[in-house]
Amino acid sequence: MTVEFHPLCMALPDMADEPFKALVEDIRVNGLRHDIVLFEGAILDGRHRYRACLTCGVVPRFVTFDGDDPLAFIISENVTRRHLSESQRAMVASRLANRPVGGTYSHSANLQNEIVTRDHVAKLLSVSDRTIANAVRVREAGIPDLIAKVDGGAITVHEAAKIASLNPKAQARLVAIEERKPRQRELSASLNRSASRNRVDRPEVVAPVEATVRYGSQVLVRLERFATDSMDAAESPEEFANRCVAEMDWDSPRLKGQLMLVLRATAGICALDAALRQAVEARA
Repeated sequence: MTVEFHPLCMALPDMADEPFKALVEDIRVNGLRHDIVLFEGAILDGRHRYRACLTCGVVPRFVTFDGDDPLAFIISENVTRRHLSESQRAMVASRLANRPVGGTYSHSANLQNEIVTRDHVAKLLSVSDRTIANAVRVREAGIPDLIAKVDGGAITVHEAAKIASLNPKAQARLVAIEERKPRQRELSASLNRSASRNRVDRPEVVAPVEATVRYGSQVLVRLERFATDSMDAAESPEEFANRCVAEMDWDSPRLKGQLMLVLRATAGICALDAALRQAVEARA
């Protein structure tokens, strides 16, 4: 009799072909080391071990989950063990958020009515709400190959969200580019072409706009571009900083000067944030 997979289990990405083949061979030689965990009569943890057993002819062993938090259990058992990246965790979170803990197999009204909130799953998986939002965008608008690339850790969810904004043909062309830098160059060109096609020429409206407001808007656009590019360059701010330290020549006086200018600009943005907060509090 075939055992079905629990919906909570299916939120996790599939194992890649080579690791799965290695798992099959290990179970064929050494037997099943870890029992497969059932919840509500379906597999909660161990779907790849189960498939490997069927592939190599080993009889699978099952145990029933006896805890009170199946969601926390599968995250604990899988995220660290499989070394999932931030982008992969975000894809898992996007599949879990706003769904019932109990699946179609549940006989418990409490579990069927318990909804996994986005905030809760974000904390469990250590990902930001913005990163989850990008994952949702990828799953809603991305082609299957793009989704598979993010699930497999080959493309970050931030980059994939931009790719998903393009038409399916353009997405397929970008996904086919294996190396990151050439893919990002082509992505930038594709986004520019798309923006040009979607731009509507309108008569210029002359309005008394203060020079400071215009300048501030331009600065924010540049900062937004910098923030987006830095997130595409790394999984987190810490990784971005570490890459800059490791990959750039900090003995260069010019580079040091540029860094000082960036730090002054950052201080200006922090001052702007503080001023805006004070203005909001004053109006409250």
